[in-house]
Amino acid sequence: MRDMVVYVPFFILFLVFFVMGQSIGPSYWLAASMRDLLTGNEFPNTPPGGEPGDGPFWAKGFFDIAESSDWYSWLEGVAVFYLWDNPRGPSEPNLPVNFGTGNNHLLGSARIRTLRVSDNSCESNEYLFGDVFPNSPWTDCYAPFATSVNDITPYGSFEDDPAPWEFQDCALASGSGLRGKIMGYPCGGHVIDIPFEWSYEQALELAQDLTRRGYVDDQHTRLVSFELYTYCPVINIFTNCKYFVEATTGGSWIPFARCRNFSVWSTADAAQTALEVLFFLYVAYYWFKFFIDWRRDMRKKGGKWLPYVLSTWTILEFINLFTFFLVLIVRFLWLSKSRSLELRLPIVGYPGDLDAVNSLFQLAVYLNALNTIITCLKV
Repeated sequence: MRDMVVYVPFFILFLVFFVMGQSIGPSYWLAASMRDLLTGNEFPNTPPGGEPGDGPFWAKGFFDIAESSDWYSWLEGVAVFYLWDNPRGPSEPNLPVNFGTGNNHLLGSARIRTLRVSDNSCESNEYLFGDVFPNSPWTDCYAPFATSVNDITPYGSFEDDPAPWEFQDCALASGSGLRGKIMGYPCGGHVIDIPFEWSYEQALELAQDLTRRGYVDDQHTRLVSFELYTYCPVINIFTNCKYFVEATTGGSWIPFARCRNFSVWSTADAAQTALEVLFFLYVAYYWFKFFIDWRRDMRKKGGKWLPYVLSTWTILEFINLFTFFLVLIVRFLWLSKSRSLELRLPIVGYPGDLDAVNSLFQLAVYLNALNTIITCLKV
């Protein structure tokens, strides 16, 4: 009975800490609206030499991207059109406020980045090509992506604009890597940022320049990603969206879109943090109780420690407590990283520093999801 009296407040605090502390419904629809904005709207497939809007109008959207020309059509006809076509008025310091959807502020700049491989990143079969080898385009070999074959050479020089696109490593580009359907990809790449303060005409001109100079193609490109951040003041939630396409060696283009919500700690979260501190004091008590119960069990069984360790309840309890301990570490890192940002809106430039805060927040969510299952099983 005494254990139940102690456990009930602990369980209530856990529900407040994890379930009630999340704006689950509004957060879901917020992320869904941003995801659907750029994946649910169709773009015209313009024939070579035609102008945007000439047609033919095929029902083709983001998830139908199958080659580089489709990606360019999506960038110009959907991404730029819907994100840079709706300024809503001035904000400090005299920057236009662009909304993605509803009361969802677009922050700083959108980022486009690509990861590439060179035409000699693998070896062709010399026997098959005979005398042609190795001086013919027939023998060009574009490997699957790996950091060892990541092409970091500048490219994109054009007659009237000789300045090439330079590769930016993680330290220079900020931001983080991403996990695709095929594999994980590092941060950095050949990076292009498009400020949301730009007009639609400015953003479209840059997008058309990417098309003209061949930013992505069907041989070198292994990943192209369009990334952005938003903030919704109604529920005090940030959203990170990544619309990316992986390109395989065989020519398959695999599109995927991911929008995830997260919080950045501020003094407005002080009350919630106080509850978390109280909750983790309970966790410390249960760690103490775990080892006390273990010692008592050993005394009852003549010093044998293995039976207690192998019991189902003990295994669940240990996993539960260890996961709570990991959550404590992750939440502390998230709070520390949030405070180090000194975040003030509006943001100028791509807010890549938010990537670390987002990653830590998502990790805590996943760990607490595991805790929810185990805690409910124990009840």
